[in-house]
Amino acid sequence: ASAITELKESISLDSKNSDARNNLASVYYQTGKLAEAKREYIEVSKDLIYKNQFRTYYNLALVSIKEKKLNDAIAFLKKSIKEKDDYCPAHFKLGELANDNYQYQDALKYFKNAMMGECTKEPAPHFEYAKTLVHLQRYDEAIVKFEEIREKFSKTRYAFLALQEVK
Repeated sequence: ASAITELKESISLDSKNSDARNNLASVYYQTGKLAEAKREYIEVSKDLIYKNQFRTYYNLALVSIKEKKLNDAIAFLKKSIKEKDDYCPAHFKLGELANDNYQYQDALKYFKNAMMGECTKEPAPHFEYAKTLVHLQRYDEAIVKFEEIREKFSKTRYAFLALQEVK
């Protein structure tokens, strides 16, 4: 509640403070106030000079997923990537959505992109990539990837999950 109050105060002092508006929208999202979150994110998306629009579009995609508007979510995720082509969370979420729709070739591409840039050291895209190889019945490649996960991310739960997948 105090965060909302402070962020609203910041916005009232500077209506063009897109960072504050984006943070307010995120608080709304986290507290389940999807309509309010969406309204604020859309307002931020109108700021033509805001440097973090890729996050705004990603967050709008998350709202759309909660609203069960998957086509909107996909469109927002693609906008996010258009703004910042190496924004791995957007690639990862597109991979998850593609997997959910049995579009394994697309999922593989998105998970591969999610393993680039800042997310190279994140185990989740690697693991989902390997699982997608299994869906595609590319078992030898999947085993190699699961073994790589076990070595590269040995101190994470993904190492254990990779071992289970290989068994």
